[in-house]
Amino acid sequence: MKIFIVALFSIFSCSSNDIVINESKYIQMNDLWKMNGGIEDVKKVFGNKSRPVESGIMYKYPNSNFPEMAFFFDSSNKLREQFIFLQEAELQKFKITINCKWKETQEIKDIAHYQRTIKKGSCSELNITYETYLDLNAFELRWKK
Repeated sequence: MKIFIVALFSIFSCSSNDIVINESKYIQMNDLWKMNGGIEDVKKVFGNKSRPVESGIMYKYPNSNFPEMAFFFDSSNKLREQFIFLQEAELQKFKITINCKWKETQEIKDIAHYQRTIKKGSCSELNITYETYLDLNAFELRWKK
């Protein structure tokens, strides 16, 4: 019984600011973008484990120095740019979730002895772009004013 109480207490004592559902980070970012959020809004959603960078903050992948997402603010502390790295399935979910006419292109890039397809897209109404990021074998989704 004591183990059950300790486990229950530890569940409820976790700070909700440090818990983020991975599959919805890009949706949460889009919500922050739409509300023209500030640095405190970002920390309220994604927690305080950010690292300061020039004009903003970033959150790293666990056990890595590489950023997973970053947020940049203007002089009035409002979002002016943000990005997140995500896999193609997450990108497709994001594109379905938001209402936008995407302009999409592909190009073939020769790298050493092989070719890679670079996919790009933009939603000009919402100031959102994406592009294949070869170093991570992922996509960079970016909001920029």
